[in-house]
Amino acid sequence: MMKKNNLLLMTFLLSLLSCFSTGEPREPYDDSFYHNKQTHVSDEEYTRDSLYLVHTAKEFIRNEIRLFTHYNTSLKKYNDTNERKIYYDISINKIFYDSSKTKLYSYCVIGLTNKEHAKWSKDYKEFDGRNLSAFRDSLNEPWRVYPDDQIILSGAPTLDTLIEDLNYFYFTQLANQIENFVDKDGKYVDQPAGINLNNPNYWTEYPFWKKGSKGVDSLYGFQLKLDGVMGKERMKKLDYYMLKPKIDLVSYPDSLLKMYE
Repeated sequence: MMKKNNLLLMTFLLSLLSCFSTGEPREPYDDSFYHNKQTHVSDEEYTRDSLYLVHTAKEFIRNEIRLFTHYNTSLKKYNDTNERKIYYDISINKIFYDSSKTKLYSYCVIGLTNKEHAKWSKDYKEFDGRNLSAFRDSLNEPWRVYPDDQIILSGAPTLDTLIEDLNYFYFTQLANQIENFVDKDGKYVDQPAGINLNNPNYWTEYPFWKKGSKGVDSLYGFQLKLDGVMGKERMKKLDYYMLKPKIDLVSYPDSLLKMYE
């Protein structure tokens, strides 16, 4: 699916990235959940949250947090050594909310282009998906945002292609994803997620939205990722505290924060 152009080199340099779609025909599926308007969310709230999430994604890049790191390190390295520069921009393509508006999941799209003053999205040649999970305790609070890398899409030749891949994965394949969660006996076991994003029970039944699913009772699963080669018992204690200081570095202008007062 990736075009063989200058931006493909950038995709290679970013590393650790994958494109989900194989280009093979898919069985028809219902993507109405993506297109349906969420009537319990006002246009003002949606616009405000979109601005907040775009700023957060830029901060994730600036502070080199998880898979947002590469747009800072590799992009800078590439531009420092090549006359023709690569630029990126961020768009929040879709925000999904729970009924209480205290949980959200967002499609965060990063476009790559060789034009310094490019127009979204027609001037962008490749699109990557870097998605976000967020929560808050009340409607008057700003969101606490975390990167979510259940699927990492890179190098889509059009924005529509990327969204199609995201919808197909989250609406049909997420339930089959195998993850390592804590079971009722407190043991780590590999098990499927068991539910898709468009299921009404996603916000309560999806394992990453259950506190303690990764071994720390006070944390959602997406706040604590079990990666690396250390023992899982050690990782569950360390990983959050390795990630948290960087999350805490994310800063917001008063103009954004006041929108939640």
